[in-house]
Amino acid sequence: MPEASDCRRLAVVAVALAVLVGFAVPAGAASGSVTVDAAIDSGSESTTMQFTFTAPSNGTITNADEPSTGDVSFAFDDRLPFSVSAGEQYTVSYTATADQSASGGTYSESVGLYYSDGSTATTEPLDLTVTEAEPQFGSVRVSDAPVDVVFTSSGAQTRSVSLDVPNTGNGAMVPEDVSFDTPSGISVSVESMPSRIDGNREGTIDLEVTVDRNAPTGTTQVTGTVQDNLGTSGGGFSFDVDVSKPPVAGVPGGTVDVGDVLVGSSTTTSFEVSEQGGFTGLDGLQTSGGSDADGSISFDTSGFSTSAGGSDTAEVTISANSDAPQHETLRFTTDLSGVDSDSPATSTTFEARVIYPATLENVDALINTFEFDEPRTVSAQQAETTVRFDNGGDLEMDVQSVDASVSDSRIQARVTDVSSTVQGQSSGDATVQLAADPSTPEGTYTLDVRVETADAGTETISQEFEVDHGTDLAVGESDVGFGEVTITERRTRTIDVGEALGYNDLSNVEIERVDGPDRWLEVTEQPPGSISAGEAAPLVYQLRFDTDAEAYQEYTWTFEVSATGVETETITVSAVARLLSPEAIISDLDEQAGAGGWQATTAESTTGALESMESRLREGESFSNGDIQRTLAVGQSTVVLIDSVESAQQLQSEGNYEAAQREVISALIARNMIEQYAANIEDEETAAAFTRSAEASADPVASIVDEQQSHYESVLESDDATALERHFASDNLAELARQRGNGDRAAEYESTAESSFEEYQQQVSTGVNRRTEAMNAHESFTDNATLTVLGQPLVLNPARIDEVNAHAASVSGDLQAAENAFRAAGATGEAEAVAQTRSDVGTELTILRYALYGATVLFAVLFLLFVVREVLNARTFIQESREATAGDFLL
Repeated sequence: MPEASDCRRLAVVAVALAVLVGFAVPAGAASGSVTVDAAIDSGSESTTMQFTFTAPSNGTITNADEPSTGDVSFAFDDRLPFSVSAGEQYTVSYTATADQSASGGTYSESVGLYYSDGSTATTEPLDLTVTEAEPQFGSVRVSDAPVDVVFTSSGAQTRSVSLDVPNTGNGAMVPEDVSFDTPSGISVSVESMPSRIDGNREGTIDLEVTVDRNAPTGTTQVTGTVQDNLGTSGGGFSFDVDVSKPPVAGVPGGTVDVGDVLVGSSTTTSFEVSEQGGFTGLDGLQTSGGSDADGSISFDTSGFSTSAGGSDTAEVTISANSDAPQHETLRFTTDLSGVDSDSPATSTTFEARVIYPATLENVDALINTFEFDEPRTVSAQQAETTVRFDNGGDLEMDVQSVDASVSDSRIQARVTDVSSTVQGQSSGDATVQLAADPSTPEGTYTLDVRVETADAGTETISQEFEVDHGTDLAVGESDVGFGEVTITERRTRTIDVGEALGYNDLSNVEIERVDGPDRWLEVTEQPPGSISAGEAAPLVYQLRFDTDAEAYQEYTWTFEVSATGVETETITVSAVARLLSPEAIISDLDEQAGAGGWQATTAESTTGALESMESRLREGESFSNGDIQRTLAVGQSTVVLIDSVESAQQLQSEGNYEAAQREVISALIARNMIEQYAANIEDEETAAAFTRSAEASADPVASIVDEQQSHYESVLESDDATALERHFASDNLAELARQRGNGDRAAEYESTAESSFEEYQQQVSTGVNRRTEAMNAHESFTDNATLTVLGQPLVLNPARIDEVNAHAASVSGDLQAAENAFRAAGATGEAEAVAQTRSDVGTELTILRYALYGATVLFAVLFLLFVVREVLNARTFIQESREATAGDFLL
């Protein structure tokens, strides 16, 4: 028990001392060690050191010492900054690095850690021990020795030797060189050498031994030493070289191709064997080895002999078994050597290909369907098929005949173009032409074919095929070209769409545009949805370019014509938009230019502009649509201008100013248009040409306008001019002023024209009223006539003679006043009509008066006769009365 108590006291004391020491001194120095290789100058070795410190105060560690003494350096290995608390312990790491060139020994440094304010948190020692490791050669071993060199050719011989070099030291070894001591005719070189052999490891150095032709025969020794970069002792080695020079038999290339051998037979060929050593000739040839399960090989070497480096021939025979596979290569690897015991064997391969005799096989008729694809109206439906047959062998096959027939007499078969011979492993063929009656129904038929050869057999096959009545969706044209189409011109093209064969109807016929602009071209008529077999229907395209089309640009449209169960047809429609009849305009201008003078200048300037623009457009130059349309308008206006001026001059010379007015206005409008368009055309060349044209026509146009104006002003000044003449003269003068751009003067003439027209209307109204009064009075008088005979009214009452005379005077006066009013107004036609009416009414009234006068005379005569008669009657009565009174009547 006392012993246990003493032990406990000792333990407590030890712990207390340990605690006191821990508070009194730093946590302890950090140390480490690395090993560097003495033979290595590049690279480095590193290790990690740690130490623990107690923070004297709170703060942030921001910096750490990283000392370096040339070949050795210390680097702080933790992250900065980091925070610490007073009294707490912290462990940090340093990486110590020694270069391979560093010397052995201990490297010590003191490092400090610092707060952000620069005060020291701790200072600790770092110790790095560097040890240099040295290499050491072990016993060098030689592989592939001794080296046996047998001269099998006339050139130098080479062999490979390997040195196994052990490094028994702890440090890496760097092999630097190998030195050799060689006999005459033998040289050694280093093929490869390791750059480094680590401690206690092995490395391999490959050597190449070259033996010249003049090297002595027998055994000689090669010695050498491996050296490293430090000059380490050891590394010696040696090996023997055995040289012999026997005769050597060999075949150039090492392979003999015997060629083809027919199955079940053999073939023989000679081959060359040369003495390849070049020192002793061959006196005989030995062969050994070589077999193949599908054949055999034999040699004839009798009499074989060569000089040193010379050659001779031997024969080889290869036989193929009867069951050898076709095209198998029989391959025999045989050793060849001289008869001398020391002659080395060289391996030679003998090959032959097994071939078979001609064999007829794989006869086939390449037909499944006979489609009737010609119109039903043809005399016979035609089709061709190929009969193919193979020569499965390798020898040529002679074909004697190929025959064909069809199971139905409505289909005839004829064979042409038969391959008379077929090479091995090739195919031959023959053409079978079929001709069928168009009425042959659809169904299954059989084609029988028989192929006969001279020595490869005969084979007959039967091939079923289907007769199919085709359906052909046909279009009259697949490329519809409108050519150049003048802008605004309307063109149409019609093509037929139908079923061409006559066997089956077309259903669900559709026309669809699949490409091209959606304007200018339209389908105005298309086929119906169903078309009977052999029938066709029209497809009508209508084309009209508007001014949005680019001149001389080709436009293309693609249409697909489809129907159920047939191949879709494609129709391509193309057209080129061209300017509005430039040729016609140019032709008219050329004709007008023939008059010379201003016409030539005007026409030629415009023609030049048109031709230039057309040429530049065709060459690909771009113009705005506005310039193109204005240019065409100016061209047409120039034609109108020249025609109008010439016509106006002619009419004015004839005094026909009324007709000339239209031509003068036309000339003014045309010239104004030329000037306006020339000012708005963007192309300077074209605008300049039109300006010259307008300038050349200025004087002729001004001349006819002045002449026309002078004429109408004279009408206004004339006292004999009617109101209508003054109206038309003022109206025409207003139009002339307006076209000349004189709006104020035009307004004055228009006011005069309105006044004259009002006067005209008043005068016409007066004439109409007076004519109406006269005709109404005459109609009323006619209704009161005694009678009418053949449209002529008659008044027979003498008492109305004054009435008749008054009526005649009144009607004649009214009609005369109406005629005068119409003439004053200028309504000449109305005036003439009234004059005729007045004449007719006057004649009618004259007849009526004459009839009335006659009736009056008749009545007077009758009255006189009545009076005479009554007088006579009275006289008789008186006489008779007297006689009665006197009584004389009794006598």
